[in-house]
Amino acid sequence: MGLGDVLGALVTERAWELPAVGASLRERWAAIAPDLAGHVAAVAFDPDSGELTVCPESTAWATKARLEQARVIEAANISAGRTVVRALRVLVPGSSEPACAAGPCP
Repeated sequence: MGLGDVLGALVTERAWELPAVGASLRERWAAIAPDLAGHVAAVAFDPDSGELTVCPESTAWATKARLEQARVIEAANISAGRTVVRALRVLVPGSSEPACAAGPCP
């Protein structure tokens, strides 16, 4: 058994799979939503609710993210290899949410 197989089995056995998917969704955000990635950051994923949280840099980008949410959810699930994202939460730019509180998202 190779190292990748061992790690994969360990992740599945210990129920680490969905949080790992959330991290990889954030890492692959530019590929999932290339037209949004420079102005909207994926900042969190809740595996219990299936909610992917994004932080836009402005209200215009927040509106664009909301308009494209069905496409973003579909692309995220394709990227994950199964249905894990069920909702897209678009934070208000400049909100006091911890993920966006530091100012514009990267």
